[in-house]
Amino acid sequence: MTPEPANDTARPGGPRRRSLDQDDIAEAAQRIIENDGIEALTMRRLSSELGVGAMTLYGYVRSKTDIVNLVASRHFAELVVPSATDGDWVAAITATYASVRRLYLHHPYIVVVHTNPAAPPPLAYGVIESILGLFEGLGLDRPTAATVHIALLNYTLGAALFGLPRSPEHAVSPAFVSTLQQLSATDFPNLSATAMVLAQAASDEQFEFGLELMIRGMLPLLPGS
Repeated sequence: MTPEPANDTARPGGPRRRSLDQDDIAEAAQRIIENDGIEALTMRRLSSELGVGAMTLYGYVRSKTDIVNLVASRHFAELVVPSATDGDWVAAITATYASVRRLYLHHPYIVVVHTNPAAPPPLAYGVIESILGLFEGLGLDRPTAATVHIALLNYTLGAALFGLPRSPEHAVSPAFVSTLQQLSATDFPNLSATAMVLAQAASDEQFEFGLELMIRGMLPLLPGS
């Protein structure tokens, strides 16, 4: 349902009502979420932030889910699925899912939105359509393209969730490294010898390494393989 725009005109016997648009609502909601967390976003808080009454806000959005989807759509609009016109389809796919992971890490509430099948943001459909088109361009039939996308997205989502508690500059945990290095080399020879590698499980490099392994696993699915 498209809400009827509010007019910035005086109502009989009442104050002038501020005009709103979806950008106003999304921008204010994003400030609340990123400053105080998604739990702090309520219709009452948002209407106060916008300087309107709660009933006025309900004329534009029906629920908190609608509001979060507005915010998420702003971010999904920034995602660009590169083409593989130069033949480097591995780089194109890697760049696509790396950008999705960055979106999750920079705006963790997007994970909640993207894993809610009841109300995904409409702009996410455009991103998925572009990804499926990229796979189809490689010669995959549509069901296989969708299955490959699900596998890569699940990997990307899992990597993002694993990395969320860590800021990018602290992807390597010194405490974890120290704990592993103090293990008995006799009892745990592999763990103690690979402490630094294991501690970088949430790093960009590790994500891209694993992603490329999965992408290379597509090779047998391609025509002519």
